[in-house]
Amino acid sequence: MLFCFGAFTFEFVRRAMGEQEKRKYGYWGARRLGDEFRFRIENFDPKKTNIIPLLHRSISGGKFIESHDYFCGKKDGNYFEVVGGEIADKILKYSNQLNIWIE
Repeated sequence: MLFCFGAFTFEFVRRAMGEQEKRKYGYWGARRLGDEFRFRIENFDPKKTNIIPLLHRSISGGKFIESHDYFCGKKDGNYFEVVGGEIADKILKYSNQLNIWIE
């Protein structure tokens, strides 16, 4: 899992990993990053590098509640609960296939 905090980092990693459809920096707002987060979590593949977009500045920038709602795709969404829960679900589901544990 490759976690990308914010629009710039997400687009940079997408390009570095050879993903098509290069986007301009301003394209990735909280709503689109949330849509992309849900798409990538749903299509998670433990056998490949999964690019996971997360919020960065916008969560602390003057639109705290709106950013939560936009990213989560629903009113009264809680970014931290959604992201933490979804990532934890994938880690637990694929715990035997992910090389992330200290031995």
